[in-house]
Amino acid sequence: MKQESNFAIMRFEKLSTLNAVTRSLKHIFREQPTPNANAERNDLNENLITKVTTCAEESAKIMNDRISQLDKAPRSNAVLAIEIIFTASPEAMEIMDLDTRRNYFKDCVRWFGKKVGPENILVAQIHRDESSEHLHFLCLPIVAGENTLNCRKLIGGHKNRASELQDEFFKVVGEKYGLARGKRGSRQPHTSLQEHNALVNQDLPKLRAQKLELKLECDELEKRISRGKSILENLALDIKKAMEEHTQAVRYCFTALKERLMDRWGMIYEGNGKFTREAQEYVEEVIDKPSQSYTRPSFRR
Repeated sequence: MKQESNFAIMRFEKLSTLNAVTRSLKHIFREQPTPNANAERNDLNENLITKVTTCAEESAKIMNDRISQLDKAPRSNAVLAIEIIFTASPEAMEIMDLDTRRNYFKDCVRWFGKKVGPENILVAQIHRDESSEHLHFLCLPIVAGENTLNCRKLIGGHKNRASELQDEFFKVVGEKYGLARGKRGSRQPHTSLQEHNALVNQDLPKLRAQKLELKLECDELEKRISRGKSILENLALDIKKAMEEHTQAVRYCFTALKERLMDRWGMIYEGNGKFTREAQEYVEEVIDKPSQSYTRPSFRR
């Protein structure tokens, strides 16, 4: 599977306010309009952690309870939660089957979950109702074994920290699934979750129009296929009828020939299309004198 375009993908988003965390949780649990998601596929979404929460309110309560247990109160500008998007290039996701994709996301959760500890994980939700399957991992920025918010120590600290995390993610998870690491030091900007959703929503009307156009084309093709099937069925009936008529004609001709041979030449039908001469002398007489007219003798019936 390992190809140049098949990358392991990880994106971080820092959430510094309760409103930002709530918006993210509502998006994850589909408690707010999500234009780029297919509502008919919402049931396919899956939470991978044992501490399953079913709504944004429950997850927010778990977060607040955990913050109340910290050794010191968070600063006013502290990062309250980290949201990580785990996925892979669309080409790679298409190659993986369902179980392989689920195991890939589970390994993502295990890898980063060890850094914060299970008590600090809020949500690990797979979204399968959007164009490309991905995992939302939401946690408090608390290093495993500690009891204070420290986003800097977890994912910051120095300018190479992000690159180090990408290296580790590739070595521990991506490489296991034949995925490649992105280019180190790439200047290509990463879009935030909000920017990504905004871009998707801009293209959504165009995509819906294309979907409608494709549906109309499919409907027309289905009609043409239906007409073609009807024509083939009628042809099959005509062929069957012609074969039956042909069989009847052959039987009629054979019967007429049989009667002619028996009546005119005095032959006996033995079955299976075979005849024998009943009067050898008559046959020889006809052969010896073919130019004369004969009155057929009376043969035994």
